[in-house]
Amino acid sequence: MNAPGNDAQPRPAGDQGPEARISLVGTAIVLLRHRRVVAGCTVVVFVATLAYTLLFPKYTAESSFTPNGTQGLASQFAGLAAQFGVNIGGGSDQSVDFYAELVKSQALLTELARTRFRFAKTIGGADTLEGTLIDLYGLGGSTPEEQLQRCLDKLERRVVVTARIRANIVRIETTARWADLARKMNRRLLALVDEFNTSKLQLQAASQRQFAEGRMRQAFQELGVAEDSLRGFLERNRTYQTSPALSFEEARLQRRVDLRQQVYTSLAQAFEQARIDEVRNTPVITIVDTPEDSVQLDGKPIPRTALGLLIGLLLGIGLALVRENVVRRRQAAPEEFEEVRRLLVGLRTALSPSRTGRALEGGSVPRTPPRR
Repeated sequence: MNAPGNDAQPRPAGDQGPEARISLVGTAIVLLRHRRVVAGCTVVVFVATLAYTLLFPKYTAESSFTPNGTQGLASQFAGLAAQFGVNIGGGSDQSVDFYAELVKSQALLTELARTRFRFAKTIGGADTLEGTLIDLYGLGGSTPEEQLQRCLDKLERRVVVTARIRANIVRIETTARWADLARKMNRRLLALVDEFNTSKLQLQAASQRQFAEGRMRQAFQELGVAEDSLRGFLERNRTYQTSPALSFEEARLQRRVDLRQQVYTSLAQAFEQARIDEVRNTPVITIVDTPEDSVQLDGKPIPRTALGLLIGLLLGIGLALVRENVVRRRQAAPEEFEEVRRLLVGLRTALSPSRTGRALEGGSVPRTPPRR
């Protein structure tokens, strides 16, 4: 203890003395002193990472496609309908950004999750598995809706879509535990994109056909009225060529007939094209890279195990430093650890009343015979 009136001077803030500072050499000494902890953590994490990589591999399948640009006719038809004050949509081309969002949409991912797959467990193997992604993932859930939502959350990470705007290409990557499943998931997404576009175009063509059919009938009636007006004029004025006023009137009626004829012809052509598009089922995307030959192991074992080795080493160094700090603290302030020991003894006493005598007096307490 310090003599009265000769108290030690307080240390400046942030200065905890040389015993609290650990130099580079001191750190090396600490790590060598706790080398078993460092080596043990490194080996455990490395082995765990290697075992996980080998026992639970993941495979990735890749594919890419480009839109065929089939919206041109729809844009022309939308412009024709706009001349009559009708908006039927379809006036803008769909970009690769649209397809990238489409692949990641809840609708397509839900269809993918509910698709029943049958695939080989190993590459080239005869054993197969079958089931939906909801069944294969086995994520649990109290209700089917909860199971589906958990599966969709997992697919958000397992499906990666990249849009290359300049190249006008959409790239799809699907990851699964089984190589054949990753390939079939990728192929299913391509089919779903094509089915969506085909059905969308067919519905659009149906609305175009209905509009063209109704407008064509009206244009035919207007054409008949214009032709009747011209015919009546010619019947009443057989020598209209000699009169400038009558010649002007005949030209005006003829222009009206020609205009109605042009409108009727355009609508008739659009009607026939819409009837063709309504039943067309040709693909509206062109597949650039197929997923069949692109399956590869996701994350090579060497980089992954090297990362596990690094993480284990850092974890071991951290534990060694913590352990050394605890030892030094225990030597510097043993009363704190004694207080912690007493608190733990009190907690054990509270949880086990029958051990009160042994915990406090060090003696033995006669046990109460069990009831029969």
